[in-house]
Amino acid sequence: MAATALNALIGIPIAYALARRRFWGKSLVDLLVTLPLILPPTVVGYYLIVLLGRRGLLGAPLYNATGWTVAFTWYAAVIAATVMALPLLVRTVRAAIESVDRDLERAAYTLGRSELRTVLEVTLPLARNGILAGLVLAFARALGEFGATRGAPRRYRSPSIPRCRPARAARPWPWWWCSPRSPASC
Repeated sequence: MAATALNALIGIPIAYALARRRFWGKSLVDLLVTLPLILPPTVVGYYLIVLLGRRGLLGAPLYNATGWTVAFTWYAAVIAATVMALPLLVRTVRAAIESVDRDLERAAYTLGRSELRTVLEVTLPLARNGILAGLVLAFARALGEFGATRGAPRRYRSPSIPRCRPARAARPWPWWWCSPRSPASC
């Protein structure tokens, strides 16, 4: 849910800018947003570690200023799921915004509405179905994402999930003798 909310906060403005604005580097922004769809998830996870790690481009200043690191925490899992799901949301919402008739927006401008009010009162309500579809796609992708989220928060372990070693077949005793309370006994 956190990744979907983060996707909505980041992805809808990006989709609007890509659909309605002309700016230098528009194709570069589109490329960077689409890149997680093209790259394997483990590669995206590696680049997130390089970017957000203690010595990374964004992680080093954060660690030097606060002593806190993002990598290998549950925040990293949310960020990785957000990055992997962002292209699906942006592409869907961008297509929905592009399908809104520009004449309706121009009519709102002639009636004295600002651009922000026009977006909030005309464009986004008319693109509602596409936004909802993009949010559902982003939620499903974030929920099913394993490759990138496996790399970024790999040291995070839930205390409620026992961690048994996979080499049970090499043990002289049967696997069902493993105690769920003591994973080290497995």
